[in-house]
Amino acid sequence: MSKEEFIKLAKNGCKTSFDRLMKEYRTELYLIAKIRLGVEADVEDAVQETLFDAYKHLKYLKNDKGFSTWIIKVLINLLLNVIVIFVKIK
Repeated sequence: MSKEEFIKLAKNGCKTSFDRLMKEYRTELYLIAKIRLGVEADVEDAVQETLFDAYKHLKYLKNDKGFSTWIIKVLINLLLNVIVIFVKIK
């Protein structure tokens, strides 16, 4: 089955298809978060929150071929919010 087929199934609520997609992207998301945050617990939290947000908003993805860019953008937006909050706290 192609990635686009998994995306279509996930958009229609198939949790197994979403889990399959996330297995493929989790390492990449982790590495990006690790570079920005450094602290293991924060990295794991950011990845988990990204997966949760992606699952909630997957139905709004217009171009299935752009899934990789989209999921990374979800993570980067989350990381920017975390960094802004961290700066405000200091």
